Amino acid sequence: MKTVQIIPSAPNHNLCISLGCYDEVFLLAFGSGKNIVIVKANTFTTHQVLSGFHQFDVSSVGWARTGGKLATGSHNLIVIFFPKLRSISDWEPKIHLKPEHSPTSLSWSFFGDILLSVSKKVCVWTFDSKISEGIETIDQPFWSAKVTYDKGVISPDGRLIAVSKNDSKVMVYYKEGDYTEESKLQTDALKLLRLNHSSYVTWLDWKDISVFKLYLNKYNPNSLLTICEDGWIRIWSEYSSPQGIGFNVLFQLKTDNGMANWLRDFRNMENNISLLAQKQDALRQQHGDIEFTMNSRSCLIRSKTSEPDKTLYGAMMREKTPVEWLVVAEKEKVTFFMCEGVGAFPLTAINIKSQFQYEHYFGTEAVRWIPAQLPFFVIREVDEVQIISADITRDLVRWRRMFQAGAKDSLYAVLTGVMGGHFGEIIQIETHKSLPLMCTIDITGAVRIWTTTSGVRNDEKAIDEFRHWGVLEDFDYTYVKWLRKFAMLVCGRRNGYICIYKWFSDTPEQLKLLTMHWQTMHCWIGLNGECEKLKVGDIEVLKHTTFRFLMLAKFKGMGYIIYEVFYDGLFDSKIIYQDDKEFKDSNFHSFVEGSEGNSPGKFVNHFILLNKHKIESFLVKENSLEPLWARNLEDEAHTMKLTRMIAVVSRQSVLFLNFEGDALGKYDAPFTGKIIIDFFNIGLATENVILGLGKKILIISQEFLNNVEESDMPWRLVKEVELENEISCIGITMFQQIVTGNDRNLMIYRNTFLQEKLNVNQEPKPHYHPTILFELMRSNKNELVLMILKKLEMQLDEGNVTHSLKLKSEEFLEAKNSEQKPQEAPKPQDASFDWFFESQVVQAPLAMTKEEEFTEKDAARLKEKLQTLEVELPGISGNIFSLIQLQNAIDCFAFVKNQSRTMDEFLRVFYINCRIFNLNLDQKQRNKTQCLNTMDIAWALHSDQQDTLFQTLFTQELTWPQMRMFGMGIWLKSIWKLKAMVENIAKNEFRANKDPKTVSLWYLILGKKNILLGLYKNDYQNQKIYSFLQNDFSNKEWQIKAQKNAFELRKQRKYEMSAAFFLLGDKLIDAIEVLVQDLGDPQLALVVAKLCEGENGPIQRQIIEKYFIPTALKAKDPWLLSLSYALLNMPAETLDCLSFFKNEQLEDTNIEFWNEKVQPTLSGFHPTMTYYIKLLKSKVQIKRNFEAKGLSLEKFEKIEKDMVSRCAENFINAGLSIIALKSIKDEPINLELVDEILKTHLLMIIRDTANKEWKEKFPTLVSEIRYLTKAFNFSEKRLIDFFSNLFYKRDLRNYQCSLLAGMNLMESAAESVLHIAALVHIILSRYSRDPFFEIKTKTLTNVTHDVLNCIELLKVPGTDLYQLHISQKTHLFHMAFSLYLGYFVQAYLGGLWNQAILILQKLQDFLHNINSENYIDIKLDESRAVVENNIITTWLRFLIMNRLKEIISEFDYKEMDAWIDESLYNYNLLLRPGQRYPLNKDMTPMLSIEMSLGPGRGTKRRPLMAVSRLLERVSSWRRRLLLRAQKAISNETMQEAQKYINSLITTANDLPDMLKPHFADASAYHIFNSYAHGMTQIHLLMQSSAQGLSTFIYENKGKVSNMLEKEGFIYEENMKENANIFRNGIEIYRSKDPVLGFAVNHCNNKNMAIAHGGKKERIREINIEHSLKYKKRNEDLEIDTEYPDTWQECMHYLDNKAGAGESIYNPAINSAIYTLYAPRTQVFLEEMELPPPVWNRTPFDDLLMPLASTKNRLDKVDHICGHPLLPLYVTGNENGQMTLWQYERPNSLQDFTPNMASSQINFLSFNSYGDKLGVCDDNGNFFLYKFDLLPSSFSPQLTMMGSISSKSSAFCFLNLGSVVAVIGSKPRGFVSIYDTLVPLSQSLIHTDAVGGTTLNYISRYQQLIIGEKSGKMTRYDLRMQKVIDKIDSGHDSIKDIVCDPTEITFATGGKEGLVKIWDSRSFTLRETIEVSKKSRSNKAITKLQFVETSLLASVEDGSVKLLRITTH
Repeated sequence: MKTVQIIPSAPNHNLCISLGCYDEVFLLAFGSGKNIVIVKANTFTTHQVLSGFHQFDVSSVGWARTGGKLATGSHNLIVIFFPKLRSISDWEPKIHLKPEHSPTSLSWSFFGDILLSVSKKVCVWTFDSKISEGIETIDQPFWSAKVTYDKGVISPDGRLIAVSKNDSKVMVYYKEGDYTEESKLQTDALKLLRLNHSSYVTWLDWKDISVFKLYLNKYNPNSLLTICEDGWIRIWSEYSSPQGIGFNVLFQLKTDNGMANWLRDFRNMENNISLLAQKQDALRQQHGDIEFTMNSRSCLIRSKTSEPDKTLYGAMMREKTPVEWLVVAEKEKVTFFMCEGVGAFPLTAINIKSQFQYEHYFGTEAVRWIPAQLPFFVIREVDEVQIISADITRDLVRWRRMFQAGAKDSLYAVLTGVMGGHFGEIIQIETHKSLPLMCTIDITGAVRIWTTTSGVRNDEKAIDEFRHWGVLEDFDYTYVKWLRKFAMLVCGRRNGYICIYKWFSDTPEQLKLLTMHWQTMHCWIGLNGECEKLKVGDIEVLKHTTFRFLMLAKFKGMGYIIYEVFYDGLFDSKIIYQDDKEFKDSNFHSFVEGSEGNSPGKFVNHFILLNKHKIESFLVKENSLEPLWARNLEDEAHTMKLTRMIAVVSRQSVLFLNFEGDALGKYDAPFTGKIIIDFFNIGLATENVILGLGKKILIISQEFLNNVEESDMPWRLVKEVELENEISCIGITMFQQIVTGNDRNLMIYRNTFLQEKLNVNQEPKPHYHPTILFELMRSNKNELVLMILKKLEMQLDEGNVTHSLKLKSEEFLEAKNSEQKPQEAPKPQDASFDWFFESQVVQAPLAMTKEEEFTEKDAARLKEKLQTLEVELPGISGNIFSLIQLQNAIDCFAFVKNQSRTMDEFLRVFYINCRIFNLNLDQKQRNKTQCLNTMDIAWALHSDQQDTLFQTLFTQELTWPQMRMFGMGIWLKSIWKLKAMVENIAKNEFRANKDPKTVSLWYLILGKKNILLGLYKNDYQNQKIYSFLQNDFSNKEWQIKAQKNAFELRKQRKYEMSAAFFLLGDKLIDAIEVLVQDLGDPQLALVVAKLCEGENGPIQRQIIEKYFIPTALKAKDPWLLSLSYALLNMPAETLDCLSFFKNEQLEDTNIEFWNEKVQPTLSGFHPTMTYYIKLLKSKVQIKRNFEAKGLSLEKFEKIEKDMVSRCAENFINAGLSIIALKSIKDEPINLELVDEILKTHLLMIIRDTANKEWKEKFPTLVSEIRYLTKAFNFSEKRLIDFFSNLFYKRDLRNYQCSLLAGMNLMESAAESVLHIAALVHIILSRYSRDPFFEIKTKTLTNVTHDVLNCIELLKVPGTDLYQLHISQKTHLFHMAFSLYLGYFVQAYLGGLWNQAILILQKLQDFLHNINSENYIDIKLDESRAVVENNIITTWLRFLIMNRLKEIISEFDYKEMDAWIDESLYNYNLLLRPGQRYPLNKDMTPMLSIEMSLGPGRGTKRRPLMAVSRLLERVSSWRRRLLLRAQKAISNETMQEAQKYINSLITTANDLPDMLKPHFADASAYHIFNSYAHGMTQIHLLMQSSAQGLSTFIYENKGKVSNMLEKEGFIYEENMKENANIFRNGIEIYRSKDPVLGFAVNHCNNKNMAIAHGGKKERIREINIEHSLKYKKRNEDLEIDTEYPDTWQECMHYLDNKAGAGESIYNPAINSAIYTLYAPRTQVFLEEMELPPPVWNRTPFDDLLMPLASTKNRLDKVDHICGHPLLPLYVTGNENGQMTLWQYERPNSLQDFTPNMASSQINFLSFNSYGDKLGVCDDNGNFFLYKFDLLPSSFSPQLTMMGSISSKSSAFCFLNLGSVVAVIGSKPRGFVSIYDTLVPLSQSLIHTDAVGGTTLNYISRYQQLIIGEKSGKMTRYDLRMQKVIDKIDSGHDSIKDIVCDPTEITFATGGKEGLVKIWDSRSFTLRETIEVSKKSRSNKAITKLQFVETSLLASVEDGSVKLLRITTH
């Protein structure tokens, strides 16, 4: 589950906050518990949370002035974080410092090489300019003071240290005299100055460096700002005298709060240092002797000799006299003091004066968030000042003051951000269910409110998720609850008070605030104790401004009170009920009772009370509680939660109940720890539960049943999510976001990962689902089945099958069965109930018309279409069993349809049930028993045509287990048929096993002892039984002997033989007892009784009365009881007994006397019971028996009606919404059930129509809603509100608009369109902060299409008029305006500049005539090239934004903005100027209901910005683009900058290369340029940038500097891109012979030498570029034809340009060619030339001349290695021979001296410079060659012989070539480090028992990655000299390990043909590439190599592939 946002806790204290800037992004860092939170200062969005680095709470935080370094301190530890390479999104720890105790402040010097920490001691820590890899630990400081201080700062130049403790003195440490480079300063090395103050010093801060200065070794004037407790602010300036340095007070001011600081302009610091570095040559020409170094050191740690006296640092100076600003913020005003010359060279004049101030700094609406605590940061950004500070409660606040002329808000400051957090553990998260609001409360009693947005679908970065929305002022709250319909909070307090709060605003400015005010509406005292729990019922709205609700308040140890709260302008409350009992939990269930159609009905409140072992429900009356129901609980309850059901949580389970106390299911699982529960709904129809348990979250959901028997929908675990921290509370927002409280932090999760799972789990079954078909067949709804099958076949032919088959509800519900009615006696006027199962008691065959027939041919045709299915069947596809069921249902329907003449209704239903049972049996779906259920047996028992079954279903001879499985012993009426079947069973059984014992019982019950005697006669093993059977058992003596034998056999557990002998002894009753009580088979006993006694014998009746009826009563099985009475020939009781089960549920009990393997499955209520009753009522025998007993059948009419709701519930629980609708069609039932059925059914309709018909006002959905509400007398508004809210929560505003427009709710539909349009405005806001913000193009496309289509929906059909009243003209304007802007941003992103101009022209025309109501759908072209963020693209974007700004600026938008405010006034959301609220009788304001609405209702009427606001965003966007382009150009060389200028001011007909990707031809560019007015601006800035630095700074101030001064700095985020277009790699070589390795010529990256196995030439060469360009490939990027077998032919093959005329557009090929061979931008003028002309001080060509060899390419080669700098490669073979080769040269150059053992070469490698060559052979020897191409190069310089105990297998160089790491694995693993520059006997530095077969060295972390033959991978740290990680790589065996140039990524290749890419920082797997197909046998990876950033691999199957062009 992905975390989308973290809301951290509040800063640990107000001084634990620091402001910094890195890569032009302002960043705030603060300590939050043990974590460090990095926040973007201009948005207050969390950038990163650094956790796990401190064991104690963070005590101090400090940003370095440059370089992005961040220091954080806790107890005895300071961690310094550095930004990760090429990323601004992550910081990583690099240095650990060990101070004493916890640092209270941290301060940096300018260059970041000195850190000052203040803890128990004041310490100075120093660092090298180059930080080593890994984490460095520094135990001792460079200097420390003897005295303890509580605060301190170091000056930017690193010379002065100002410290203070709890007094009025500031001590300044400094070093006198020349500095010397020392490793440590003594404590007394620094002298002290004392600066006295009037009172306790609260704040110290040196003025930052922000101007160009001469950096002297001895003295640079610094300025110190001090603030005292009494409010005095002082500026101290450093001076120099013959006696030393000193300080003077330049300025002092008495303030009321002591809030002041220097204004910071970070862009003048670090941002332009890189510019200075690029322009240093020009700078030296300007100033001559000035030295410039980026690695300058702070004064305290450098000597005079190490650096010259004058060194340039800082940034550009724009004024000759530097100006600094001091900002003082008081309660009533803010004052800016201009400080000229402060901190400049001593000769500069100093002048400090008040420049300007503004009063009424903080509006009355935001007094709560006035900056009140230090630190106080003032930032200058573009043309505004941002003030960031902490308020009185330590919330971070940001205020903005604009200085732009004419700006609307330039006269006052605006609160633009609040970042609040909790100080204690969060104990409750309360989310609003209908508004996007959330409230949290912590253990300290603080309450905070947050507002949420749902974000743009599928684009997480488009919108921020959570914002701070206010606080409650006091800090003694214990519990909070939202009122359901309003933005009102009910709060309980520790003092027993209960308060109601609401948000309040009366000006437009307040609506823009992120921090709404919450006012107290009503307070009253409950009991004198802490209010520990609150529960609130639903709102009952009485009138427009009047409502009431119930509320429970529980007081600690004092009981609870139920209040009725009433509002009619004022709140009032009264006590309804009070009790002193304790309970576990409680809640209210509120609903409307008795409403019909649109009538209101009665509002009812039920009070649910939970105790440990009991849950109760009460009806809330005026002054009492009336008990409704109670239920005992098996487990001790913990808590409960209410939604559409009740969830009761215990330690063992979650029990779900309805509001009548009936069980709806149970989820059993043991729960430990704190249990938190909540409901959420992202599925289709049923509920989902989220459980928080310690450090994990469980998601539980319901799934529909596969049948409609009486059962609860099962609850199952969908997802279990492990979390890092333990959660304290949980909540679900209205947008279904999961929010958890983790200590003091809030974690927000998006649950999109559950959407698909829950939809599948909770999807109502489609109309053609086999369950629906079978249920309709059971009910004799054959016409509906036929209708469904015809529709299904029709859609199969069309190729598009939908859930509903486009079958209208009206068509389904109004369909009548065309079959003839049976001929029955006339019915009385009050005929029996006929709602769903229409009576089809057929005594005579019915005739069918030809159209109604469905023959076996029809069934076969439809089944064939299903078998050859080419389209998806929703709800069926993917489930083979469901498809088989569907085919079976079709067969069954065809058979039943055509055999209706031979079947009565009982037999027809039984036949269908048997088909279902057989299918489940075949698919092994029955896991309980293998027998029919009692319901099926009951249907068969009443059939008068049972013989038909044996002609259709039971056509084969059956065994007894089969007879028992189908219950034949119970329902078969014919005794002669039963005898015949038993006789066949006996014959077949004896034939099968030849054992007369197995058939003894059968023949004895048939009375055929003689046959049995004959069987025993021939069985020589049972002669005793034969002899015994020869006796006369009519004789009493032999009967007694038979009985004795029976008892003995019973003891031996031979029960069937025992029963047989009892029959011999004439003891039928004893035989029955054995069969029932011992064998557990009453059905067999019933068969024995039937055959022995005949029909209705006494023993038979005894069996039924003793075993059948008690079982039925105990289990509450109505079917078993009914069939029992039928077997007893009691007709009236057969039907009458069913009346007692109308509300009973089957109890799953252990049935006495029934063996579970042979018993029929018990059945509870089933919807077919109503049809069963109807058919029984029509039986003549039952009618007469009722009349004879004086009973009436009329009562069953009411029973049938009562069963309607129960049937509907069963159907809806099984997902059969359409049948549920049919069942309730004509009968009024519970309103809530109708509501659930209609919504479930319509949700399925939406799935079929949403994606297709929403553009046309949802015709299907609209017509369905209208018909269903009319047909069921249901509230239309209720359904519209439900689906409108559903679309709103899921951010489907287009669907919402279509639905509302279709229902003629045009005003509401227009508001939905506004929400879609608002996304464009939000996206524009993001671009205004970050011009390179990335958003999915598809997102914008969808938004623009949605807006356009929705606008069309608002038209009056057939006209161009809109159904909107005049106040909504502003809505229409914003829709169209947003539409154009959406299209514009798409063109902007795609680089479609000419189309962007066209769109802007259309926008301009629209703005000139906003009454135009025709909006053209603009068709955008596809982008021709990838739009990169280079200089050209940035400038084109700037010009196009300039054009947009001009167009909007020309538009008179004042009237349009006034319309926006007018609409707010019309909706009573704002008071007009001078207007007041009407007063109540007590003179208090009468507030309307609308004023109480939250952001989901109130602000939804204004989701778009005013046009003036949008213009500000566009201006900011344009300014940031301008600065970004200027910065990029300034960092280029003069030659490169001139290239860009020439490209952009081209006047030729041909475009230069830089512009070709953006424009089709020159004319298109000139048109664009003329519209954008860009040539002049481009030439001005870019030409000026290309001139020297001094000219740029001083001579063009009027042209350039002023423009830069206005434009500010850029806010940008660097986004990582990694296109996955290579799949399994591009094949660049293929051969029939196995490839053993390759070498690439690094001089051109083109030549590749490939080593082969086999018998042909072993070394061949190819050209990589040629292969990429001209080789033909298939879709898998594999080469079609193999390369030749010889080197010569491969070389000639380069002349073959096959396919040269065919352009290759494959993106993978193009990317590879561009990456490997595209010309590089030359930032530096000099670049290394390859190959170097000189090698080892000798011309390279001269070294090669004497080398010659005639080595044959047919000789075996096992290994190959390329030189890193020279066009050479080395090969080695199994004989220990090594040969030097040159690319493109037929013969070898030289052979190396063979090793002594002539052992096979196992490993070859050059060092990075190429002057060392290492070799490992098979005997474990290691050889080192000095590769200088002199004769000595070919003999080893160093030889380390392997021993028996250590044989080397691989090695790597740890530096340039002198230190080597060698590993081995035989006979034991080892790793050894050797220094080759010392004698061999002393060369071993370190060894460890860690071995492997291959390794690689990552220098940045000083770690070895070792691969083992077993596939294990080890990370060995050389600094700690131990293994720090060992994992299973997933390879069968690791063959090679390589690292990319950045050392962030490494790759491994395995024997199984996989290449895995790993992150070297975290040692985690990033990607797995299947290089070789699984079907190939030789697929091992033989070699991997990075060529720059491109990864190549060779495979044993004969291929070489380019896998990736970048891996990070």
